[in-house]
Order: sequence, then structure tokens, then C-alpha cells
Amino acid sequence: MADADYAWCTVETTFPDTTEYSGYPMFKSPAALVSGLKTAGFDMINTANNHCMDSSRDGLVRTLDVLDTNGLDHVGTYRSQEEHDKNNGILMKEINGVKIAFLSFTYGTNGMPVTGYPYVANIFCRDYLTNLADVDYDLLKKDMEAAKAQKPDYTIVLMHWGNEYHTEPNDQQKALADFLFQQGADAVIGGHPHVPEPMELRLVKDAGGNEKTGLLAYCLGNFASCQNDRYTNLTAVLNLDVEKDLDTGKTALKTVSYAPMYMVDLSDVGASADWRYRLWNLHDAIESYKNGNNLGVINDTLYNNMVQGLTDVQGILGAAFDTYNGGVNVAEWTEKNR
Repeated sequence: MADADYAWCTVETTFPDTTEYSGYPMFKSPAALVSGLKTAGFDMINTANNHCMDSSRDGLVRTLDVLDTNGLDHVGTYRSQEEHDKNNGILMKEINGVKIAFLSFTYGTNGMPVTGYPYVANIFCRDYLTNLADVDYDLLKKDMEAAKAQKPDYTIVLMHWGNEYHTEPNDQQKALADFLFQQGADAVIGGHPHVPEPMELRLVKDAGGNEKTGLLAYCLGNFASCQNDRYTNLTAVLNLDVEKDLDTGKTALKTVSYAPMYMVDLSDVGASADWRYRLWNLHDAIESYKNGNNLGVINDTLYNNMVQGLTDVQGILGAAFDTYNGGVNVAEWTEKNR
């Protein structure tokens, strides 16, 4: 993460005024986790998700305070109407001369109402307390127009959506992705299902008829978690190489790739060490075992599980995007598919 010019992740927990941890269904974590994320190399935390209100509004506010204290950017939740309205809930970030707009939305808050302070989270379902079916397209359009008015070079929309543990997107996700690209999104990257869902490049036209190549990743899976059912222990660290032509001012996605990762749970394979969970690069771990290095814990069961995990990730996200297969050159893909 530290090698990236700008790294972000979604954190599905809160950091209220306590050092105690609580698990499902109301997530609370000690603030030390945030300093750990900073040390690991993250620059921004996406906070709009169904668990953002797990420790009420006070916990949501303190979560943002803790992120600020650790020097981490954030997008998706807000302490006040003024904070939200200051930039229309949009995080504008100039990274190596490229101005990127980050927008973030969640379908809901796990039944926790935001009555009286609707500004605290970017919620895209009007019926977020009930059926989760009434998408507020007016809200999305308004926010996308606010982003365009700030003239970013590249626009990334982060969506908390879909059905948990489904490796295929539902109709709502598909409709939302189409709409966001029409409204000017360059990349739409989702989370919430906790398992990988398909990733694709697509030729899209915005409302003005301008054609470009958009990136859609419905879900990258889990990152660090304690879930170890099939698919839930898989993730992909997504790498976007965005390039700006200083002569024309045009910015485009140059290459896209992912590194397939596996969340090892030693209790699941009968191994033992001074740790239980560890996130491993699948290619590196599999190759180590093949070369006679079991990294202290890899047995046949874990090796076979990792081989299956790599097959699953590549089958869902697309093997061509795998970093170890070179990733995808977007210009070449566009020329071939135009």
C-alpha cells in the first residue's frame, strides 16, 4: 500500500470513545486500528457503508475525528450539514498533478435511522429503512453534476451495494452502474457483498455523448476479515494507473490490474503459529510452497485452498486483469473493442 501514490479502502466499523471491540451486528473497534491503517500506507478511508451508524451519530462523528487525527482523508460520512455542503460530499484530491473526484454512497445503515441529521451519510436509497428498492437517482445526478462543476480530471464513484455473498451483481447494481457512467463517472468501484464480483472495462457515453472507456468493479471481495467460507476469504488489491497528457490536458486510465489475495485462517487448516489471520498474496504463497518453502504453516490443505482461491478470483474478476498476467492495457483494449 505504501508504494501507491494514493491508497484507500472501505472500513466497516466505527471508532467510538472506547477501546473495546464488538463484533457483528454492531461493529466497534479501538482507534489503534486507524493508526495501523496509516502505517500500512493507506491515504483515504471510505466510510459510507451499512455499518457507519453502528455506534450512533456520536460514534460516527468520533470515527471521523480519529481519521483526521491520524491524517487520513475520508469520504461518505459527515459531522454536520456544513461539512457535507462544503464540497457537496465530494472529496477532491490532486495526486501528482491529476485532480480526482471521489464520491461515495451506501444503500443504507442497517436500519439505523438518520432522522434529524440526514447529512451524516450519503444514502442512495430513499427507503433505506425498509425495502432498499427506491433509488434516489435525483440525489446521484445532483452530486455527479456537483463533481463535474469542479472540473476533475478523473471521477471515481465508490458504491456500497448488492447482495451479500453473491458472486454476481443484481439488477439494481447494473442499473446504477449504467446511470453513473452516463453521469460522468470514469470508474465505479463497489463493496458490501464480501465476495468478489465481476470486473470489466466498457465503452460508455456520458450525457453529452462523449465516449470513453470506463472501469467497473462490482465488488473486490473482503480485504482483512475473519470470514473464511469459500469466496469470503478472497480479495483483489486493485491497481489503477491514471495518466494525464500535459499537452492536451486529457486524462485516462492507462492500465488496470489486481493482485489476488487470500485471508489465511490457521484454525481452518489445523496449523499453528503465533498468529491466526494473515493476508497473503496468492501467487507468492503458492509459488513459495512449490519451491519447498511452506512459510512455516502451509500444509496440503491450505495449499489446495489457495490454488482453488486463485482459480475463483481469476474466474470471477477475469484472469487478464491479474497483475501476474500483465494486467490490461486500456488503450489497446479500447482500440480492439471500439
